Amino acid sequence: MKRILYLTSIIALFSLSASAQDDVYSFSTGEARPKTEKSSKTVHELMPSDKPYLYEPTHNSIRLSYSLGEITSDVYYERKDKILHPGIYGLQLDYEHFWGEYGGQHGVRVTVATGKAEYEKYWNFSLYHIGVAYVYKYTTTLDWVWSASTGFGPSFYSDTDSDETGFGAVLGVGCEYKFNRTFSLGVEARYRTDRFHAPENVKQKYESRGFQHISLLVGPRFYF
Repeated sequence: MKRILYLTSIIALFSLSASAQDDVYSFSTGEARPKTEKSSKTVHELMPSDKPYLYEPTHNSIRLSYSLGEITSDVYYERKDKILHPGIYGLQLDYEHFWGEYGGQHGVRVTVATGKAEYEKYWNFSLYHIGVAYVYKYTTTLDWVWSASTGFGPSFYSDTDSDETGFGAVLGVGCEYKFNRTFSLGVEARYRTDRFHAPENVKQKYESRGFQHISLLVGPRFYF
């Protein structure tokens, strides 16, 4: 009788050991062994999504956006002797590099932005900006990506009569929907202020001048 109890105990221990080994999740293969209901729950606990490929970390992205906005600061138009708030539109290209794994990531963005503002047919000017920004990005389990950024860099003004170089600072918030690991569509609101030196013949109260504008950016994002 004792021998039977002893053999039964040994068999039970081996069975429990084998069951525990079968429930181990393999990060190298991305599978749980065996594919039972119990092991499936373990996978979802480790990676809470029915699309686990979205959570495989990507560390680089390229963002191409069309921007449409309005200059919020007062622009003085000499020919009409009035204050304007013209619209501004353009294209923007961003390259980003991120550190971190799942969920929140910290990164650096390099931006090249173009913008053109027009008033009737008499006057138009262009604004360009090259900047570096800090970016924080958070990916949710519902395939949405939220981001916030702040940056700075040189800005350039150009019209038919003059060209100037100044300094710009940028704040931005955005969101995007991730269709798969490498592609998403997103929108972002960015506020930028560009400051330029005034010419010597400009009156004292106009010596500090520039443009502040807010724009909405829409376009594809590619991750790799």
